[in-house]
Amino acid sequence: FGSQYENAKTGLNVVIDVIIMNECMANNVTRVGGHTYNGITGQVANSIGNRGKCRALLENLIRSSASVLDDYGGGHRHSTLKTSSPSASTVSNKVNPSQKLSRASVALILRVCPSLKMNIVIGDSMHSRNMFFEQIDRLSTSDIHLLFIKRCARTGDPWSGHLGLPGGKNEDLESDLDAAIRETYEEVGIDLNQSDGYACIGRLNDRRVRLHSKTLNMSYSAFVFWQQLEKSPEMKLSPGEVDAAFWVPLDLLTDNAAQFWNVRGVTKRQILFPQIQACIPRWLQTYCEMDLISFPAVDIAPYAKEVHFLNDEVRREYPLQKFPPLWGLTLSATSDLVSIEALYPRLDQPMIVPHSAFMRVLFSVYSFFVSFQKRLVD
Repeated sequence: FGSQYENAKTGLNVVIDVIIMNECMANNVTRVGGHTYNGITGQVANSIGNRGKCRALLENLIRSSASVLDDYGGGHRHSTLKTSSPSASTVSNKVNPSQKLSRASVALILRVCPSLKMNIVIGDSMHSRNMFFEQIDRLSTSDIHLLFIKRCARTGDPWSGHLGLPGGKNEDLESDLDAAIRETYEEVGIDLNQSDGYACIGRLNDRRVRLHSKTLNMSYSAFVFWQQLEKSPEMKLSPGEVDAAFWVPLDLLTDNAAQFWNVRGVTKRQILFPQIQACIPRWLQTYCEMDLISFPAVDIAPYAKEVHFLNDEVRREYPLQKFPPLWGLTLSATSDLVSIEALYPRLDQPMIVPHSAFMRVLFSVYSFFVSFQKRLVD
């Protein structure tokens, strides 16, 4: 009875959260703030001070679970950790030639702001790690940068022109970690295998790749690297893959995210429930915006640091003002990092925001049954 009660309670929370979302949408409240709901999850932004959060974030990442580096039989000399227990979206970490899922891996590269002139090194010994955390404790989230790229516009590529993280598809029999290292070097010219320059300090939970509301037959692995160099090496961008690479202060995605997060950051036309919407006249769907859905996004490009363009032609064609916001799969991976141990609220929730109130209610009912069924299976 206890488990059935928890399942019903969880489902009820989903409905309550959607009601709150409907109220926010009706009143055009599109940005999160301190102590307000962050979308459908009902997560509340906490009020811990800015300083000290960097240490808490990295400590949670590094110490949250056991090492999974042994699954790969090599690859990097620093331990690689998962940030939480396996979830429904987590897939096997080991390379399996017979698996049907295609795999992709990315790297989240963190560094200290170059103006501080600090090269903070993390070693394998307990003393070295304590020294690392003591130095990190002096920093605020604005002192730590995260690397992003802008992908080239390519026909047939669902992520054409999007902001992303260095990475790509795994080759045959290649481990996820090796794929992230190789793809990063190929796309931006950063050698993550440089033992005195970079340390892999964590692995986020694997997730199934979603394209809008559709789940693809692909898994996505994300590894977190710490740059131990005082100055970042010169980047060499891959033509045809990357238009630009740039660093963003982490506070844009954590302490100051409320200023840049938008629940309707990206809007697209899409049919969520084909069988139901087929019974509704097209003109009525358009009039009531039943075919419009939005996705949360964060506008980070205007605050980019050290922007590297592929060439002058790209610089002229795609200035920072024309860069898209951060959303979708990359925003989810970034949220996996900043929301460890609920230190900061997720930025990718609600996953989908239908514009029509009718579709929002329909989507809430659908979410309730999916959540309830999932918990019964678990």
